[in-house]
Amino acid sequence: MPVMIYIHGGGFKTGGSTSYNAEYFMDRNVILVTINYRLGPLGFLSLGNNIISGNYGLKDQIHALKWIQKNIKAFGGNPDKVTLFGHSAGAISTNLHMFSPLSKGLYHQAIMQSGSAFCPSAYSLKNYTKTLGTSFLFLTGCYFDDPHASLDCLRKLKPDLFVDVEKKLHIWEGEPIVLFKPTIEIKRQNWLERIKNKFKPTSKTESEIPLLPNKPKENNYIFNVPFMIGITSADGDVFAEKYLTQNGKLAKLLNSDYRRLLQFIIEYIYASDKPEKFVEAAEIMKNSYFGEKDIGPDTDIELMNLMTDALMTYPLIRTLQSTNASKYAYYYEHMSSFGKQKHIAKYGKYYGPGHGDELHLLFYSPEMEKNMSSSDISLSKQLINYWVNFATYGDPNGNEEEKFWKPMISEDMEFLHIKNESNEMSKDFFNKYDFWKTVPLGV
Repeated sequence: MPVMIYIHGGGFKTGGSTSYNAEYFMDRNVILVTINYRLGPLGFLSLGNNIISGNYGLKDQIHALKWIQKNIKAFGGNPDKVTLFGHSAGAISTNLHMFSPLSKGLYHQAIMQSGSAFCPSAYSLKNYTKTLGTSFLFLTGCYFDDPHASLDCLRKLKPDLFVDVEKKLHIWEGEPIVLFKPTIEIKRQNWLERIKNKFKPTSKTESEIPLLPNKPKENNYIFNVPFMIGITSADGDVFAEKYLTQNGKLAKLLNSDYRRLLQFIIEYIYASDKPEKFVEAAEIMKNSYFGEKDIGPDTDIELMNLMTDALMTYPLIRTLQSTNASKYAYYYEHMSSFGKQKHIAKYGKYYGPGHGDELHLLFYSPEMEKNMSSSDISLSKQLINYWVNFATYGDPNGNEEEKFWKPMISEDMEFLHIKNESNEMSKDFFNKYDFWKTVPLGV
């Protein structure tokens, strides 16, 4: 049977596999595997050297993929038909594995929900990684000139201390949300020649090969696989939440210093080749989304749109344009009963399906299921069909002759618009890409 491997989200600092109940998938001929990986500084602390290189959480994922390749036959699974999928940080991880020489051949298709390697929280460059890692070492009392000594010291610390110290490293009001994240590793000598010669790393030699040797860019994939990708219409709610509550208190503070603060909230600066341009970028974003208005309680929709477009829409379109692989895109705008209730309870109004709303239709939850409307149940079955069909056939339409969900090609950038009553193919939101190309983000 086809194998589906799910990587959970949580900003590379929270979450776990047990939150995702497989019941809906178990009605189909597919094997679902959910995995865990190290998070926060335990998973992504780096000094930008070969001693504390980072990406340990991604390396955990690779070990899980290898274990599945070796053992899944015993569970009735086909190791040659593996689909990797995830949400948010899990979707970012899924996409990053396409840029990693260590992941090649471990999976064959991908589904990315609300995240990709082009998201600002996907990775950071060495200068930021080293600065953050050094600050962490000072706060834990583990800073030494010899990185081996620092590593020995860290290994003796209690895990709770890692969590406590991480909280002290945020710059302003919990920003940036994602501190410890994947990083571009130092290139080891001759790693590329090893890959070109079909060198297969072993436990003794794979440390010579960087997990992420290059910054993700267009046409920079180590290997391409067919994929599905999409976002929700209010995907930025999880990032805008603190500014939309407390009567807009933090939104007003953001407005007073947006040229400085937006760089921490819109996290592109940590992966930027031109961080000095970010004041200009902040000015362009403010003028485009707010005009002459202040950032505050009365411009909540504008702030939601900025967060969604900057952190989700623009990365989505870059991902779609980055490869000629077979690809299917979706835009999720279904108003679920529980999603609407959650938004109104939190914000006093409904902005649209937020970050992770579709997960409740994919993974069983007793509490959510009892509140599902008939349209929720119908769409849940449809989404499961799409996901399982893609894992089985490489096509969300399955083996049907009539293909309703069309693959995306560069000349015809159509995506599936998932709405309450019906779905349709559309092109509406791709015009946003023209604007974001002009913003000097340096990525």
